[in-house]
Amino acid sequence: MSPSRTTSGLPAVVIVAHDKPQHLHRLVAALDPLPIFLHVDATTAPELFAQMVTGLPDRVTVLPRIKAGWAQFGVLEAELSGYRAALAATDASHIIMATGADYPLAPTSRIIEILAAHPDRSWSETRPLPIPEWGAARGYDRFLLPQRVWRRHRLALPFPRRVPRGIRPGGGAQTKILTRRHAEIILKVVDERPDLVAFFRTCWTPDEVMIPSILVTEAFGANWEEEVSTYPHPWFISWETTRSKNPRWLDLGDLDDICAAAQRSLGPALFARKFSEGSSALTSAIDTRLRHEADEHGRR
Repeated sequence: MSPSRTTSGLPAVVIVAHDKPQHLHRLVAALDPLPIFLHVDATTAPELFAQMVTGLPDRVTVLPRIKAGWAQFGVLEAELSGYRAALAATDASHIIMATGADYPLAPTSRIIEILAAHPDRSWSETRPLPIPEWGAARGYDRFLLPQRVWRRHRLALPFPRRVPRGIRPGGGAQTKILTRRHAEIILKVVDERPDLVAFFRTCWTPDEVMIPSILVTEAFGANWEEEVSTYPHPWFISWETTRSKNPRWLDLGDLDDICAAAQRSLGPALFARKFSEGSSALTSAIDTRLRHEADEHGRR
């Protein structure tokens, strides 16, 4: 399951997952013919890992496994390994960063068409701080105190520090669609600035702050405000409250809202999250109403 270098120009997909083998296989099938670079958390049990990767098509590359616990640096490492593999193995103009709990809301042909029409645009909910939705400190607290995770709780160490000189703090969602150039910029900074990697290793939810900070810092080469789409975030995500740690699980009661987001005239949602292992009724309805595909495993 490691495709040779492709020159199709198709977008590539990085998927970071840790469970839900049935949904993962349906997600992979729904993304046909896109090349996929799959990371499965190293803490996933061997039996479950086998269920997740057995029978995947040749266009899926299973990446070396990293411990990628909730809100930890390993999640970011998994994402970066996916970018590195996708850039090396394909000539993709865009890389879609998804999770194993996502699902497309449009036929793959439509996703390809939309991205091809915007070859120099990333699609990401990434912006400089302050971010009002990130609490009273507007996100700065994620940077100014070293932090770690303990039993899915946030622990801040009482050692105030400064943001490294020249960095513009930013934040954003893990899910995104990056141009090839933006992915290359991220990896270049990671390779050349181990001091920044060390700093972000102890920020809260590193994947939500390190990559955004690289992209919004002009000195690193991304003219972000001019190179990111101004359309809404291309993922439909439902939060119970702005203070929730995770989006809520979607069900059939969300179908009308999902369809409305997917059918926006400007900036339609191309994906949604998050889906449980038992969400086949919802994904089947999405296939029928939005993707116009047969019900069986989301295949054309």
